[in-house]
Amino acid sequence: MAYDGDRVENNEIQYLFNSMFGKLMKVLENHNLVVNDDMMGWGAVMFQKYTIQFFTAMMLTYERTMSPLQQGEYLDIVSINTINRAAFETFLLFEYIYTLPRSKDERNFRFWLYQFHGYKDCQQLSEVGTEEHDKFKEQINVLRRKIRATNSFRELTKIQQDKLLTMGEWKPNWNDIAKEVKLSKHNSSDSYKMMSWFVHNSFAALRATNQYYQSLKGYDVDATNCHLYIISSLYVQSILIVYGIQIDLFSEDELGIMGEFLLLSGKSHEDITADLKRVNENLR
Repeated sequence: MAYDGDRVENNEIQYLFNSMFGKLMKVLENHNLVVNDDMMGWGAVMFQKYTIQFFTAMMLTYERTMSPLQQGEYLDIVSINTINRAAFETFLLFEYIYTLPRSKDERNFRFWLYQFHGYKDCQQLSEVGTEEHDKFKEQINVLRRKIRATNSFRELTKIQQDKLLTMGEWKPNWNDIAKEVKLSKHNSSDSYKMMSWFVHNSFAALRATNQYYQSLKGYDVDATNCHLYIISSLYVQSILIVYGIQIDLFSEDELGIMGEFLLLSGKSHEDITADLKRVNENLR
């Protein structure tokens, strides 16, 4: 049966994404790239992280938050927006490492920097002199050598090189990555700013929250996660491209709902085609 968006209720959209995520995770579980390539394996872990964030956002939206004694039911829009921003950042990080690089060397460079600073964070939280601390130190040294051996690192100035290895600012900010992904302004900087209000407890967020808690009648619960659906469609598409998975994995309804939100993303067909070409020609 051909896809008909009118047949899909707003609260049923979550089930179609759930199905797509499940199918992709099943394929990735035994995928050759995931099993044999450490970097691609972590890419699958990143996508799994995103799916769980998506599930939590859906639970908070449609099942609501209950008090411990179940004496009250709440729509926790603060937590929903906080999770949605975290999920958006997960997607942008995947794009930055796995789809946007212009070469394998650049992809390796970005991923190893990501690992390098991650292990530095782990080492800082471990106790000096312990086996765990020494293992983190060893990983950091190995990654430092790998990073230094890349052409992407060698092309930088000495000051830039030192800054990358000593400071935590190893990637552009989220809005700059979103621009490179070719998202519309509404789906990048505008939405990120709004979600950040809730994360950082701004007065704008407090005011909005108070209005919603006083009365939910004016709150469009079905529109709460529209941005999350758009990003989910883009993320699913990127997983298909990066891991070379055929789109016929999905049903007509799944493809239909994905297509609807891709149109809302602001990313053109030409941009998507360019992603596919770049990955196939430079990152395989």
